[in-house]
Amino acid sequence: MNNGRSMLGAGHWLTSRPGTIIVQPTSLCPLACTYCYLPQRHLKQDMSPSVAAAVAAGIEPDWPLVEIAWHGGEPLAVGPQRLAALLEPFEPLRRAGRV
Repeated sequence: MNNGRSMLGAGHWLTSRPGTIIVQPTSLCPLACTYCYLPQRHLKQDMSPSVAAAVAAGIEPDWPLVEIAWHGGEPLAVGPQRLAALLEPFEPLRRAGRV
């Protein structure tokens, strides 16, 4: 099927209404899996709460339910207070049944 887009172009794989958003709260991972694709997993670069807020704000009201997957080694490596701050912008969306 040819809809005018190249089968190799990014437009074929991207959607304007994602069902899942994968966020990585930290680059740090205490594991040493041989199959890991994160080359700098030993560095601790944490997501800022403003980035989490921007992701939450980018979820459009007309999107269907969106799964937020906290990924990247061990999400709790940011610490409980930072993780709570990262989750906070998504709380109104969760209460509304949107994430």
